[in-house]
Amino acid sequence: MHASLIVAKAVLALLTLPGVHQAEGLLQAEANSPNVTSLTEYYTAVESDGSFKIHRGDEATAIIHTDAQTVLVMHTHPDCYLPQPSPQDIAEAARTGIPDIVVSRYAEYVVMPDGSVTEVR
Repeated sequence: MHASLIVAKAVLALLTLPGVHQAEGLLQAEANSPNVTSLTEYYTAVESDGSFKIHRGDEATAIIHTDAQTVLVMHTHPDCYLPQPSPQDIAEAARTGIPDIVVSRYAEYVVMPDGSVTEVR
């Protein structure tokens, strides 16, 4: 099977995990909120049972705590940054082995642990 097809199937599987759609909607609402400052980030870790908790911080304080039950992390990019995943986002997905969804005002990307990045919105 072609590598890009394998990644596409893995991304689709991530987007259908329990809790992901709800967390994604909440993060998207926060990313589009008029009350968000240029440095505000929202982030969460989605657990295998679909549970998650949204946290608020900025680039300096946005630490996403993960454990053995974490299947996906998600975070917003403030408007002052590019919507694409940063080199740090890609490195962190590779380091932890946990995929990351980056949500910005106008785009959404999935970063896989192998370093591949797929725009999904």
